[in-house]
Amino acid sequence: MLSRVFINGDAILNIMPLTTLKKLSKRQDDLIPTNMKMTNFSRGFTPTLGVLVAKITNGPKTMY
Repeated sequence: MLSRVFINGDAILNIMPLTTLKKLSKRQDDLIPTNMKMTNFSRGFTPTLGVLVAKITNGPKTMY
């Protein structure tokens, strides 16, 4: 269970540390493989580990 999390529902990408993935009782095997790459601050490319589709409920609002 997480006490706080920031989710930008309008973002193209939300970045999650591996520690947060573990707190959600998920493993890297649970990620959906993707060929997406992110541009880092030095304008190089950083590969992603995968995509996690999650149902997030905050009060009466649910997002996927």
